[in-house]
Amino acid sequence: MFCLVQVLGKSVKPIPVMILGVLLAHKRYPLLKYLFVLMITTGVAMFLYKPSKAQAVSDTSSVFGWGEFLLVRPGTFRWLK
Repeated sequence: MFCLVQVLGKSVKPIPVMILGVLLAHKRYPLLKYLFVLMITTGVAMFLYKPSKAQAVSDTSSVFGWGEFLLVRPGTFRWLK
């Protein structure tokens, strides 16, 4: 259980780094960077999400695949830079 929380915590790490960079160092990040950080954080959270067993038996297709999609998708936009 602790490992899952640690992975989620590390995936959220860019959010405060970017916020402090903007507030303290007056850095500017492209809008795509904010989008990528949000997609990666959401993807990891959805990937680590485990529904209850009763819910998992009744509805397995609603969450499956979205976490993986959000984790892989930001890498496909690297050619835009």
